[in-house]
Amino acid sequence: MEFFYLLLIVWFLTFWLIYNYRKSDLDFTSLPLLFLLVGNFGFSRAFSLININIAGIPIFITELLIFIAVILFFVRGKVNNFCFYIPQKILIPFCFYLLISSIYFLKGLLTGNLLVLRDDVFVLYPILFFYTTTVFNCEEDFKYLMRILIPALIILILIGISKNIYMLFKGDAFIFIVENVKNFNFVLNLGIAMVFYSVFLLYNNKYKFILVAKFLLLCLGVALIIIAGVRSSWVAFSVSIIFLIILTRNRLFVVKSKKMFFLFLVILFFLVALFIYMNPEAFNNITSRIYGLFDWNSQRGAEVRWRLSIWAQVLKDSLRHPFLGRGFGNPQEYIVWGETLGKVKTVSFESGIIPPHNYLLTVFSKIGAIGLLFLLIFIVNIFKAGLVAFKETASEFKKRVLAGLLASLLYWNVMALFFDVFDSPVTNIYLWVILGALVGLSYLDKAFLKNI
Repeated sequence: MEFFYLLLIVWFLTFWLIYNYRKSDLDFTSLPLLFLLVGNFGFSRAFSLININIAGIPIFITELLIFIAVILFFVRGKVNNFCFYIPQKILIPFCFYLLISSIYFLKGLLTGNLLVLRDDVFVLYPILFFYTTTVFNCEEDFKYLMRILIPALIILILIGISKNIYMLFKGDAFIFIVENVKNFNFVLNLGIAMVFYSVFLLYNNKYKFILVAKFLLLCLGVALIIIAGVRSSWVAFSVSIIFLIILTRNRLFVVKSKKMFFLFLVILFFLVALFIYMNPEAFNNITSRIYGLFDWNSQRGAEVRWRLSIWAQVLKDSLRHPFLGRGFGNPQEYIVWGETLGKVKTVSFESGIIPPHNYLLTVFSKIGAIGLLFLLIFIVNIFKAGLVAFKETASEFKKRVLAGLLASLLYWNVMALFFDVFDSPVTNIYLWVILGALVGLSYLDKAFLKNI
């Protein structure tokens, strides 16, 4: 019976995606990216674990969809004569970053080192940047995207409640999904959603119940981020919201009046209190994580020392080859509290590999300061382009989308400073999709480019 319900959910998501797809101006070449986003956003890591095994090497569904997307990326140009323009200040650093990564990746494959497959996020996943620019580059595309992600967001919230408060469904399939969604995966997805959708709280509310529903959903999402107890998500969310307030000068944001802000705080406090009542361990989890920031000898404080120790060892090793890095397929081992960590067990699941838990150190260690510099120039230039587009556009909807994308990019970057967000395919995806969407909306005009 539970398998039937799972199939029903998948069928609904597929139906919802295709139904709305028919009402959009997107063509069939967009479908792999849409399925990837809906599945990854709603089921997070549990979705990314789906794979087919070829000669003992697992090909995950995320990679399979990207392979299909690459083929359709070229087909797309023939189907609708689609051309696109990316400024050199963005394209050049990206190409150099991709070139360095590709050389290391091919070198590993040619020498038979299958561990380089663990680093395909450097080479394969950036293709999503190009692909996304051709899919999402006008207002209607983003309206469609926001519609199809709503059911996925609801599923994500149900998973988060079951993981942190109370198991809503007792079936083995649902329990498997909940157990395979890590809390940092959950708060990354939910945080990006809350930051992005928050700028649309006061937009286009024809009926009062729509505003109420969006407001309550925002309160619920923020409460779950607090309850999940991931400290970096608290920092990331706070930084993103402060950025939005400064960027929009409070005109597009949820805090339109002191009364609404006070109501938000009251409901948020009520939800957090309710969740703690339902699961008293949540309160202990939150307080211990806060206390751990000040007492590094506590259990939660040990997590801080663990990260600092790993970061120091990665940095020390990286300085031996500072310019071009150590390459791919040679994961680093660490000695923490007299114990050796990070020993490689397999290329597939439970590999034993421990990433640095900081994307700047990850990139620096593998492709050096030069590769890291190109990546940062690429990201910063896109961020600046988004700011310029935000200031220049006259469309209120486009302003809101750009503000949401910029804040989401900021949220991702803050989270990536403390977790293996860049190393993990399920979370790495969002970087390239957000960057591609920013470039698509900032520089590309579908109606104009079709006539080139």
